[in-house]
Amino acid sequence: MKKGFIFLFSALLLTAFGFIGLGIYERAHFSQPNLANGKALYERNCLVCHGDYGQGNGTAANALATKPENIYQALDTPLGYKSRLIAQVMYGDSDSMPAFRNGLTKEDVNDIFEYVIDINEEKRTQ
Repeated sequence: MKKGFIFLFSALLLTAFGFIGLGIYERAHFSQPNLANGKALYERNCLVCHGDYGQGNGTAANALATKPENIYQALDTPLGYKSRLIAQVMYGDSDSMPAFRNGLTKEDVNDIFEYVIDINEEKRTQ
């Protein structure tokens, strides 16, 4: 009984460290973001559906069958790993998110995500 508890606790601890390590790796994986590029690309590709702050409330959002994702919320959660979110942008998803792999690079998407984080944190401090 005691060995089972120790094994389970150890497995949970290793899993937690794995998630933390993955988050650190993903933050270090991309170069310094270019917020000006992120802003320009966001305004050209994302604003109409995701809205001013990336919260899924753009002018086209109501006309879509599936409400656009709140980008900031997805990035701000413990399991909001950029690699998964970047893949969604690059390859689309089965609902209404189109694929942008022909027009954006992964670095461009990272710039967009960092821009969304920046404007939301700036809004939060106002």
